[in-house]
Amino acid sequence: MDPTRSIDILGRLQVRGAVALGAVLASTGLARLIHADLTLPVLVAAVAAGLAWLHPLFRQLRDRYLSLSSDEEEVREVLGDMVSAVWGSVEGIARLDDKGNYLWVNPSYAKMLGFTPEEMKGMPGRPRVHPDDVPRVKETYQQMEETGRASADVTTIRKDDSYLFTRMELAKPLNENARPGFFLFLEDLAESQEIEAALARKSHELVRLNSELEQFAYIAAHDLREPTRKIVSFSALLQTDLGGDLPEAARKDLHFIMDAARRMEQLVHDLLALSRTSRSAMVTETLGLDECVDAALEALALKIEEAGAEIFRDPLPEVEVDRTLITQLYQNLLSNALKFCNAEQPRVHITVERNGQGLVLGVRDNGIGIEPEYAKQIFQPFKRLHGRSEYEGTGIGLAICQKAAERHHGRIWVESEPAKGSHFKFTIGEPGGNP
Repeated sequence: MDPTRSIDILGRLQVRGAVALGAVLASTGLARLIHADLTLPVLVAAVAAGLAWLHPLFRQLRDRYLSLSSDEEEVREVLGDMVSAVWGSVEGIARLDDKGNYLWVNPSYAKMLGFTPEEMKGMPGRPRVHPDDVPRVKETYQQMEETGRASADVTTIRKDDSYLFTRMELAKPLNENARPGFFLFLEDLAESQEIEAALARKSHELVRLNSELEQFAYIAAHDLREPTRKIVSFSALLQTDLGGDLPEAARKDLHFIMDAARRMEQLVHDLLALSRTSRSAMVTETLGLDECVDAALEALALKIEEAGAEIFRDPLPEVEVDRTLITQLYQNLLSNALKFCNAEQPRVHITVERNGQGLVLGVRDNGIGIEPEYAKQIFQPFKRLHGRSEYEGTGIGLAICQKAAERHHGRIWVESEPAKGSHFKFTIGEPGGNP
């Protein structure tokens, strides 16, 4: 329905609608704060059009009002919704006339300034502010006159002369049929500042604790490395010295000791690698990713030859990266592609894709695949989906990959199905690359 026609219909219903409106207003307390001569069309136009921009709820109410039929009950329902929304808002809302006097304020507005809504009706509308903020307030009012809307952060003076840091927003009604004047919205910034400060403190504490944890992990792993090496070395010497004199049971025990020590040695090595990935200073340079891939393939040359794997690659771009971290990332992904493969011949494809948001790099294989529910879990340290008897490893390799991607402001994820292979994808400096 055309807005003008809505107002005409409401005008014809004014006599009967005034009775219904009075009931709605009495139930919300707003009746005490509006002029006795306030007409139904003016209230609807002022509230619906003037507040429509403030919150999606008001826009919904405005749209519903503009589509109203001449049914009086529906008019009454919408008016009740509008008044309840304004009256129950945690944000301070006030309506002022063209002379700058309060026509009405909601309870939140009055409470912020230390008054009651009844006390504020008819008062001069511009809240008292700190002298230093007076020029800013004048500029804000001028800007509202020119553009229809303006805001500023000011220190407001309350009834008891205490100070309140607020955001003041001014807006003219959008409906030209509304009475002259403007709306004033007031937001208490003290609470939000306290929340932000608390979050900042928690964030700082979390960073500190995380740093201490990483430092502890590095020191622990570093200090464990030498004792672990000695266990492996002396176990081997013991086996050599005693040779055939060892009973079968003792030989098995010694084998278990050496196997556990070697696993511990590998775990310590991987922990140090993960720690270095997180702690080491990044040295970035612009280079072709082929250089990183070549270095990774060279380190895995023996495994590739033993597996008889075929390696394919797309033309790789030049990017700004830390050579060591990206080489480690590719090496871990390629190593996994060779390891988790039941096919007669592993086929590994080093991929490059461009979507609408940036560059997506990856490694695709024809391996055993991964159940979708484990797609995130596998990037956590020590998370293994298979026992050591099936596949060797410590479960840290993909955690290193994730840390390397994150330190390049990117992400890493996997697209996979069981028995259909996996495609690990990552971005570098392109956070939008993650689907």
